[in-house]
Amino acid sequence: MDREALARYFIDQLSNGECYLIVSKGRASYKMNRGSFKTHDRKYDHHKLTFTHREGDRYLFSDGKVMAEIIATYEPCLKLHFHVDYSYNRFAIRFKTFEGEKIYGCGEQYTTLNLQGKTVPIWVSEHQQVFKIARKLLRWKIRGKPEPDRVSPYKAHQTYCSVPSFVSSEHYAFYCHEDSYGLMEFKNGEIIIRFRQFPQSISILTANNTRDLAAELCRLVGISPRIPDWVNDGAILAIQGGTEVLRKKYAEAKAAGIKVAALWAQDWCGHVVTSFGYQVYWNWAADEELYKGLKEFIQELRKDGVRFLGYINTFLKEGAPQYLEAKENGFLVRHKDGSVYHIKSTTFDAGIVDLTNPSA
Repeated sequence: MDREALARYFIDQLSNGECYLIVSKGRASYKMNRGSFKTHDRKYDHHKLTFTHREGDRYLFSDGKVMAEIIATYEPCLKLHFHVDYSYNRFAIRFKTFEGEKIYGCGEQYTTLNLQGKTVPIWVSEHQQVFKIARKLLRWKIRGKPEPDRVSPYKAHQTYCSVPSFVSSEHYAFYCHEDSYGLMEFKNGEIIIRFRQFPQSISILTANNTRDLAAELCRLVGISPRIPDWVNDGAILAIQGGTEVLRKKYAEAKAAGIKVAALWAQDWCGHVVTSFGYQVYWNWAADEELYKGLKEFIQELRKDGVRFLGYINTFLKEGAPQYLEAKENGFLVRHKDGSVYHIKSTTFDAGIVDLTNPSA
């Protein structure tokens, strides 16, 4: 199909009975253990809504008890806006798709490239669970040797980058303007999109070929900055252990004729040694003891055309200087009772910087 026919294919489903909505009420619980989540959703008062009539760009859906409307606009792609009684906070929409198509996307997925036949959660979670790593290390210790061919199981579709969007080999794409927990079910011949609140809108993009579709998607969500040219100027060496260790390793690399583009030191802010091992100290300022003379060393590297790379995240180790500063200023995520909400990283607790607060 050409792009116009594809757009009509989906807009026609709003009124021909192939599209339906499911609304319900729900209350979810979330439990996190070292970055991995368990969630349960108790849903009730379900209603399957089908098309009843149309008023211009407004498509009305109902089951005789609850009514919802979909407003279709072109901005410039087809965009669907949803309205329903605010007390319903669970949403699902079903569309008919194409037999044999391939589906890609939903952010960074590890298990398979083609998502056809999969149910993909839209949720960020640690890709590997700590207790499974610990169990693997314990097994090695007991048996006395590693098992390189053993695959450690993990939940499918755990990812650090989850995006409510997908692209089809039939040259259409969906982008959901939504930030709640979601599920995308890709069955042969249909898709069902679920969220734990009503989405702001869903954009449906169409094109005549894959390259044009990628361009349409970029125009909708924005284009990432170009990767700087210097990353192609040599190796990026991951080293940790302090200024002198970096200086020694860099000198060895140069002596061996290795062209180096950058040094990456994740422990630039210091480290803590726990029962789990050597870990980064989550206080995002240079450790002047471990990395003595770091600024001067960085200037030396730049004279050689070499960059110095670090690492940060949104967590602050409990008791660290920046944690205490953030706590004093109310910059940390809190429980309802006002106490700081902590996450546990292997063996120590940490607060989360509240990124919804511009001052934080």
